[in-house]
Amino acid sequence: MSVEDRKMDLKKSYWPQISSPAEASGALDDAIKAFFVLAAIQAAAGLYLSGGVSGLIEPALVAALAFWLKKSNSRGPAVGLAVWALMVVCSTIENRFSGGTGGTNIFLSVIVACIAITSVRATWFLSQHKPTPPAEDQQRPAA
Repeated sequence: MSVEDRKMDLKKSYWPQISSPAEASGALDDAIKAFFVLAAIQAAAGLYLSGGVSGLIEPALVAALAFWLKKSNSRGPAVGLAVWALMVVCSTIENRFSGGTGGTNIFLSVIVACIAITSVRATWFLSQHKPTPPAEDQQRPAA
């Protein structure tokens, strides 16, 4: 596998093409799984670092939004997760360059933001391409 092929595979993982409802559903499912994994990692780190329940607030919010997104495929939780992810990017950049406490890996925060934006793209696509219900006269059998 060449370097160019690896770059394309990496791009498809974090920024998949969404041109059909099946691709949108697949991208959304992958994003939801990533958010649940991220919430679990954050919860474990929050419990370890804070030594109490206060480190569970943010992971609980992420898990709740991911659960809502899984159940509804709604744009609301997708946008909420994207706003949260962009705030994480800003916070990470601030920590990196000002010497603050907290995460300093900008690359990982950008990956999370790309996944969140992919969930927004997928939910927008799905909302625009909903199957139209049949007309009422077509639903009733002829007498």
